[in-house]
Amino acid sequence: MDSWESRQISVRDKDYPWRPEIQNIPVPGIISNRPARLECKISKFFPDNVTAKWLRKEKDSEELFPLNHGEKYKVPVLKPEKQSENTFTCTASLNFTPSLETDQGAEFICVVEHPSLGSAVEKKTGAVQVTEDQQKFIVNNIQGPQEWVDGEEVILYCSAFYCAKDVRVTWTINEKNRQVYEIPETVTQQSGQWDYVASRESTEGTEKEDKFHVTSSLKLTPSVQKHLGVTIKYNIVCEGKPTEKQFKVQSIHAKPTLAEPVKRTLCDPGDVKYSLNLKNFYPKDLGITWTCGTGQTQKPVTSNEQVQKNPLHTFNALSEVTVPGSHFKDPNFKVCVSWDHKTLKSPESREFSAKDPEFTWRPEMQEIPISQVLSGKEVTLQYKVSKYFPDTVTVKWLKKEKESQEFTPVNSDTKYKIPDLQHVKQQDHTYSCTARLVLSPSVKSEDGAEFICRVEHPSLEGAIEKRTEPLQVMAKPEISGPVKLTICETGEVLCVMNLRHFYPKDIDIQWICGSNQIKSEKKYENNPDLTFNVVSECRVGESFFRNQDCNIRATWKHKSMENQEVLEVSIKDPANHLNVHSVKRSLTVDDDDYDRSAGSFSKKKVRADMTVDQVDDEMEFPEENPTDKEVNDMDLSCKDQ
Repeated sequence: MDSWESRQISVRDKDYPWRPEIQNIPVPGIISNRPARLECKISKFFPDNVTAKWLRKEKDSEELFPLNHGEKYKVPVLKPEKQSENTFTCTASLNFTPSLETDQGAEFICVVEHPSLGSAVEKKTGAVQVTEDQQKFIVNNIQGPQEWVDGEEVILYCSAFYCAKDVRVTWTINEKNRQVYEIPETVTQQSGQWDYVASRESTEGTEKEDKFHVTSSLKLTPSVQKHLGVTIKYNIVCEGKPTEKQFKVQSIHAKPTLAEPVKRTLCDPGDVKYSLNLKNFYPKDLGITWTCGTGQTQKPVTSNEQVQKNPLHTFNALSEVTVPGSHFKDPNFKVCVSWDHKTLKSPESREFSAKDPEFTWRPEMQEIPISQVLSGKEVTLQYKVSKYFPDTVTVKWLKKEKESQEFTPVNSDTKYKIPDLQHVKQQDHTYSCTARLVLSPSVKSEDGAEFICRVEHPSLEGAIEKRTEPLQVMAKPEISGPVKLTICETGEVLCVMNLRHFYPKDIDIQWICGSNQIKSEKKYENNPDLTFNVVSECRVGESFFRNQDCNIRATWKHKSMENQEVLEVSIKDPANHLNVHSVKRSLTVDDDDYDRSAGSFSKKKVRADMTVDQVDDEMEFPEENPTDKEVNDMDLSCKDQ
């Protein structure tokens, strides 16, 4: 990784695993002037700072009244208990003594709050039925919520008073598909799932020894397809006498759910389309609003909606808007959508900007490698920047000198050139460009230096960057003139080669005479620009020069070179006579002294030219012209004048 990555974790995250599970409120048989207790069980939450409060809604009224601990209502303090899996469980309770006059038809609501919940969760008793204590067999009406929500569990309760203990209870449901279920107080399994569960909630004794108060419940998960408009029956047989109560499902609502996260799509010529897909809601009426802008200045955006009815009697809706892509060049620009439905306590919404983690068109960087960095030779550091939208990318270059800890900005000047970015639109409507830094490096200022390419874009919280490895600037060795040959007093010939301005220091130099490698020495010299010079010397015996077919080869290999280079010194090379100054040392007979037609010397002397001091040493020959062998055998040692 070139930079730190981060993630934020919060109890509000969608995948937070320890949100409280809140059960429905069982409604026991409520008898006038007898103590009653309502309970709402809360479980599997963490941390333990959960709160619960009770509200009361009067019959035929929408006004809610908070119930505080006092003379009429007792609200025990919540006591969360730690469970084996380290989550917590508690029960919110409300104790009161109901009366027929004041509590008949009232509804009680438990409101639960926890840090992991976006909003408070409510559980309701529905309108409670208070029964007068007549000390005779009575069956209450079925109690439960009047409005059901598709997919959310519902519990219906029915209480019978002063009945025999062995009373038989059966619940009957005639679904819309004409499937009839008769559920005794045992579990019925359908399609591998518990569709309906009937159970005995309580059996309480009375002042009459053989009579009891019995409360039964039916638990189900409603759906629009099965239960819209159905009637549920409660049948009880006590001492051979059957009694039936009916519960008419008034309405079932299905909450709109997101079929998938809101989609962003890039369109030609550079617009962004947002698509909201809501599914399985009922009833059909649904309000969707789109806005866009910066800060508080949000303006409405016209949208296109398509509503489709499902086979399950629910509805789906697709809503789309198109926003000019240029707006996203402002990092504060936002697109907002909200939707409202009868099943929602408040409208739900989503907000989108280029800063969102889900924004998919963030720039990516890829280094374009360079093969070699040579001193004085122009080189381009470059990174490919791709897959971004909109085309508002800025690039900054920074440099860190060798053995420094600070990065300093690099500006376009005579030493560094930063070409303008060229944004190229791709087939998927995103953009790409190449960030370039052109320089002619030197060993002194660029060797070991690091460069950072920093990219900024409206979709990024900060910048992304890539860093080069420390540059290894190399300088190729330059040969300074030809090989210099000097005849020594020992009769050997000293061969000298100068290589200049190379870096790094390590260099391999070899001398080869014929097929034999000759021992050589190197002497280094430091230059002000931190490059190096080297003088390489070797000595060749006199006998070598007696063989005209042999030559001397100097080879050198350096890190900056792809292949080794070779310089040959040949006796036969016309350019390599001894009288060629500062190049090679060899024996030559002046052209004026040689009679080409006769094939013999016309003068009595041969010159041995010293290239170091340019001193001519004369050596007398006999009157007769020497033979080639005599010339080869001649003593070529130099005499001081």
